[in-house]
Amino acid sequence: MNPIPNHCIECDTPTMDILCDECKEHASFINYVKYNRQILKKTNMNERILKLIQERLEEGERKYGHENVENDGRDFIVEALEEILDCSVYVAAKLIEIQIRKGNNESNT
Repeated sequence: MNPIPNHCIECDTPTMDILCDECKEHASFINYVKYNRQILKKTNMNERILKLIQERLEEGERKYGHENVENDGRDFIVEALEEILDCSVYVAAKLIEIQIRKGNNESNT
């Protein structure tokens, strides 16, 4: 059974994905969340992970104009460190939001 619809959920354009390429490029954060929630409901975790990796690779190809990331001149150690630091901030902020929502305003700092 194919979990992916035949039309974009935003513009109803025929596609093999939940959002067409044009809507993905112009999607707001809310649309992105809605898109990924639909994937979560319809696929197992490994499929979701592979789908998200594939999307990132495709976005990189659109952004940098080629698929091969090993020759694009970036320092991947620096890139990875910057991404991990950004991720740490985003995850910590979200966890604090969840704690506040649950009424646990205590901090270990």
